[in-house]
Amino acid sequence: MTFEKDKNNFPMKEYHIKHMEKTILRFVNGLPENSTKQQKRNYMKYFGKINFVCKEIEYDILHGVKIEEVLSTLENIRNYPDDVQIKKSDDFIKRLNEIKERFIKYPK
Repeated sequence: MTFEKDKNNFPMKEYHIKHMEKTILRFVNGLPENSTKQQKRNYMKYFGKINFVCKEIEYDILHGVKIEEVLSTLENIRNYPDDVQIKKSDDFIKRLNEIKERFIKYPK
């Protein structure tokens, strides 16, 4: 059966890779300086918490993103911050390390 060979198990893998990158960048960047009350509330409720970020990344892993891709994305953000839009802040490396610690222990 050639149909079974050609079957794509994760048709939206590219979308989930982009979603993972956006989630990591949102957590690493933090809040903008001129943020509104609504932005502050949503950030503290969702994207300011490491648990929420890890759940989002785990959701992407369920849909085809591999642990190696998560770790390579973290390294790319760390080593080449000019390629992505990142605010330089003191918490930048600390937040990347928090995410990396969670996913190094993740079973492959």
